[in-house]
Amino acid sequence: MPLNISDLFTRVDKLSVEEARKILDEKDGKSATLLDVREPAEYKAGHIPGARFIPLSTLPDNSDTLDASGTIIAYCKKGPRSRSAAALLRRQGFNDVYYVDGGIDAWNGLVASGNYEAGLFLLEGKTSLEDLVILAWSLEEGTGRFYS
Repeated sequence: MPLNISDLFTRVDKLSVEEARKILDEKDGKSATLLDVREPAEYKAGHIPGARFIPLSTLPDNSDTLDASGTIIAYCKKGPRSRSAAALLRRQGFNDVYYVDGGIDAWNGLVASGNYEAGLFLLEGKTSLEDLVILAWSLEEGTGRFYS
């Protein structure tokens, strides 16, 4: 089952690094899976010990190898791909699925810096839902090109 437009609107819950670590510690890996959805070169460069590796691009064909009755916590570099992975899994019937806010960067203690207002100029003059959706799609397309 490939990713589709409805995945963008599928509600998935994010976890902070602290929340994810707590769940993994409490479940002790028995019914919780930490899922790395990055690409092979990223995984090879470094990953969270004990993580299961299934790139987002292959997840639709490999989701049946995951325990649908357990907790799945997906992560990527910063969060967007793991959010997509969690949405896909939710649509496939996984109920206890999350993504790590900030991804492996946050796990490793890296945080964004700079003024919060720095990107707000993109929203100036955008008051209708249509304008905001067009902006969102433009940003998504740019992200896709960046990862390509």
